[in-house]
Amino acid sequence: MTDQVPNTPDLDTLPLLRAALGKREERFRRALAVIVEHLPRGAIPNARYEDVRSTLIDGMADAWQEAVPQALSAIAYADRDNFRMSESGTVENLAWKLRGDLDMSAFGGVVVVPRTEAKLRAALAKEWPDPIREVLARGPALMAELTQVAEAMEYLRARRVKRLPPGEGPPPPELPQATREAQAAVRTRMRELLADLRDKFAAMVTERVRKQAKLLERTCAKMAVRRAETAAQAKADREAGRPVSYREPDDMRQLRESASYLRQLGHHLVDYDPNTYATTRHPDGAERTARFAQFETERVFHLWTERNVEKLAPIVEAKGGVEITVHRAHASYEGVGSALRVDFPDGSHFGFTNAIEYAVSPLGMPFARFPARFHDAVLPDGTRIRGASEERVKKAFIPDPVEDEAEPEAAGPGGP
Repeated sequence: MTDQVPNTPDLDTLPLLRAALGKREERFRRALAVIVEHLPRGAIPNARYEDVRSTLIDGMADAWQEAVPQALSAIAYADRDNFRMSESGTVENLAWKLRGDLDMSAFGGVVVVPRTEAKLRAALAKEWPDPIREVLARGPALMAELTQVAEAMEYLRARRVKRLPPGEGPPPPELPQATREAQAAVRTRMRELLADLRDKFAAMVTERVRKQAKLLERTCAKMAVRRAETAAQAKADREAGRPVSYREPDDMRQLRESASYLRQLGHHLVDYDPNTYATTRHPDGAERTARFAQFETERVFHLWTERNVEKLAPIVEAKGGVEITVHRAHASYEGVGSALRVDFPDGSHFGFTNAIEYAVSPLGMPFARFPARFHDAVLPDGTRIRGASEERVKKAFIPDPVEDEAEPEAAGPGGP
């Protein structure tokens, strides 16, 4: 891994690559901008790199394939009626073999560029018939452009991180004062209204942990019995001289996967030995569960509040004030939710239903979804919005600044 920062690739200075991209140029340009943005920092979040990797590699591979391998294929198939491609030593046969050597597969990752460049140098050092030599002559200039992009990608590929350190990312945009005030008003009001649901949500998380722990104990008990039965059967087979199967039975595999799944939440109360499947209850299990429930409540409610702020603050900013009241709230084993009414000083209002759906992934990890719905929207003049949705409500409640700008009156010949 080299410590020298490579040159910053600029698509406008790479005419051959740019011409080969065609309609994909804009998408390639956006992906390349991510690489250029992180190049001076010497690090890139792995998720960001993965987002653009395929776009860049596919674009470079296709540009190369069209310029060299496909041109060699055209030579190889020029006289296919006489099967000259299969005759050793013919121009068609040489072109076909060389085409395979210089093929740049996008499945090889960014390293395919330097590998193909090495093969191109080796090919240029040999003698070829004129048609093949003319095709190979196109290679070095295009390869030089591809190398600029590939070196920048390889530099950051070796420096991928889970996330950038604090302060390393781009500074957040400065929000207008009215926007900050609207966000603060919605955030404060939502925290007040949803405070009663916090204890119910924490109780729901605690109940989830308890149920998962009970299921974990039952699963481990079944697994221990099956392990003993399997071991006894294997011993009997060995003593009788019968072949012993070391394949894990399907029911044991399912029990093992279930135990691993249930442990993600149940381990706050119960844990087990993966070798014997003997379970142990933690002496401080209640305290551990309470701490986890509190942590999850703080985390999920923060995300929920910010999601509500994101949806409601632009409308509050446009209206200049808001009054939010709770019509009803609910809590269950699946999550919590509320139905709100949002009123504005001009008499307009709408209903806003939101919820937290607390779920568990196939790997046993808990996560939350935040569905929200706008409904029963009424404008200041009493007009109802049919089929109210977030897009329709925001379009009706937030004035378009372009439409509000008055057209300047043209001055007459005599002046104003």
